[in-house]
Amino acid sequence: MRALLGLLFVIGTTNVIGASPKSIAVAGEWTLDQKSASWSSKSTGLSLRKQMAGFRQTRAQPAQQGGRASFGYSGPHGVITIIVEHLSAADLAESEDCTPMARAAWLQEMHRDYGRTDSERSFRLQYRSDGRRGHGLGTLCHFLSFPGGGDPPGYSEIGVVLIGEYLLVYRGSFAEQSGLADLNRFVAGLAIKKV
Repeated sequence: MRALLGLLFVIGTTNVIGASPKSIAVAGEWTLDQKSASWSSKSTGLSLRKQMAGFRQTRAQPAQQGGRASFGYSGPHGVITIIVEHLSAADLAESEDCTPMARAAWLQEMHRDYGRTDSERSFRLQYRSDGRRGHGLGTLCHFLSFPGGGDPPGYSEIGVVLIGEYLLVYRGSFAEQSGLADLNRFVAGLAIKKV
C-alpha cells in the first residue's frame, strides 16, 4: 500500500509571489490558484485541479526532497498518484528518450509490490497542453492479487511521459475493471492521449 499511495515528505516552503495574493508559488515551479484550488506547473503546462473526472485530490506535495512533486487523488473505485520531476533529479539523461527505462523501473516496483500478472497491455502516450508537447509509454496490468481486503485481483496502470526536461508519471490502481474508465477520463483531463 506504501507504493500505491506514494507517501513522501514535503520539504519545500510556500511564498507569495507577484501582486496577486490568490497565487502561491512553490519551489519556483508550481503555482497554486487559491480560488480554483488548482496547482499549475510552468515548465510542463500541467494543471491539477482539486476535483478531476470524479477524483478528489487527497494530497498535494509540490516540493519534496530531491525536487519531486507528488499529488494523490481518490475516487469511487481507486486511487491515482501523479509524480513530476526534473530528469536530473531522477538521475536520467536529458539527451535521450528515457521513458522506456523509467516505465520499466515503475513496472518492476509494481511487480515487487503486487506480485504476478495474468495480463499486461502497453501503449504509447501523447501530451499536449499550454503549448507544450510530450510523449511516453504506459502499461495496464491485471494483478492476480492486490494488497488489502483478502488480496483479491486488481488493476494498476502506469504511464510515463517526457515533457521537455520533466518526467510526468501517473499510476492508478483499482480493485474493479470499472475503475479503468474513470482512470481514462482522468488521464484525458491531464491532456494525455493514449495512442
